[in-house]
Amino acid sequence: MSVSRLGSVATFALLLPGFTIAHAQSAATPETLTVAQCVAVARRQASAVRAAGLDASAAVSDRAAARMNRRPAYFVSAGAWVAPDGAYDPAVTNLGEYHAQLGMELPLADGGARSRARLRADVAARGAEARRVLATRDAGERAATLALEVSRLDEVGLLMREHEAGLADIGALVRSAVRSGARSPADSLRLALAEEDAALDREAHDERSRTARLELLEALARPLEGTIAVRPEPSRAPETPAGADSLALLASAERRPELAVARADEATAGLAAEDAMRSGAPAVDLSLDAGLAGTDLTHAVPASLLADQPNAGFGDRLRRDLGASAALNLRLPVFDAARNATRRARRLDHDAAVVRREAEEAAGKRDALALLERGRSAAKRVGIAENVVTRAESHFLRTKSLYAAGATTMLDLLDASDLYHSARVRRAETREEYRMIRFEIEDRR
Repeated sequence: MSVSRLGSVATFALLLPGFTIAHAQSAATPETLTVAQCVAVARRQASAVRAAGLDASAAVSDRAAARMNRRPAYFVSAGAWVAPDGAYDPAVTNLGEYHAQLGMELPLADGGARSRARLRADVAARGAEARRVLATRDAGERAATLALEVSRLDEVGLLMREHEAGLADIGALVRSAVRSGARSPADSLRLALAEEDAALDREAHDERSRTARLELLEALARPLEGTIAVRPEPSRAPETPAGADSLALLASAERRPELAVARADEATAGLAAEDAMRSGAPAVDLSLDAGLAGTDLTHAVPASLLADQPNAGFGDRLRRDLGASAALNLRLPVFDAARNATRRARRLDHDAAVVRREAEEAAGKRDALALLERGRSAAKRVGIAENVVTRAESHFLRTKSLYAAGATTMLDLLDASDLYHSARVRRAETREEYRMIRFEIEDRR
């Protein structure tokens, strides 16, 4: 069955009573990826990354176009109109006219407008590239977060099933003790309630797991009808960030794409302010044209030409109409009531962009230091969580033995079981947080 048909079947099946996403997912073999593979796929195929890449390519093309604005502009101009003899007062008509010319325009002076246009296009290209890098980084981090969450949820789901199996083992012990009269039937009821509560927790967890998988599929630009699994990463001892990590992260703060975007915005605002300051500069343009231009379209040979050349033909007319011209145009703004207000607004825009860039520089250093601190804390908490699991397991096994010997109560046993299960879940959560922090540290170095 093709992938598209399988997706259609799964979509239709979801409409059936009692059919869930879990049933649809079980119908296909899941795609299994590592966390690193999820990051690589997201950084290639995420919608935000592809859109930012297209924006960056467009900005590069705009930059290439702006770099040609020093070249003259060529154009073809043509037009004609005719007025038959007697249609208008002869004093206001020349019996029509026409022109067909090839022209060229070249700005000679523009107050630096073309130069600023080239700079603006270059800054826009740098800003678009920085946004592409930012989108790529964010897509990778989101994919890593979701992949690690799916991995953790899978681990926790396994722990929940082991917890339910452990309650079932306790159930066998309790039923045996109740039948022998060593324990009250209330112990059996209390255990049944604990088992139902565990089943409710597992169902809620499975729902979160399915939702996380959908989010991961969306982040990887995969069809939502598909299935995905994350290959668990090999366990390794937590490492506290070293001095090399600190130096590398602090150095990378200057390379953060957010800072590059802020710098591009600052440069753009500076160019806009300069545009406003130079808005009163004179502009000089040179225009050249060559071609045909003439009057009287009611006759093949105008009467004025025949008066000078009685034997003139149509070719003589074209030779007379053939010519060229040049024009020098000067534009000097004299007064604009809004000019001062506009200049002040653009200066304030630039000042605001400077403040934002400075704030981004400070935020980069703060984030680097905070990430290092989080890494140190997470490494410590992983070690503590491991110790808690070891002690909780020992406490649970001892309490189970005491219950079998009649030396403790059912509540104490269930409390020890819950404590052991909670410690294992907390360890999985702590590992996920540590792995994500390590990914960020290594990714941003």
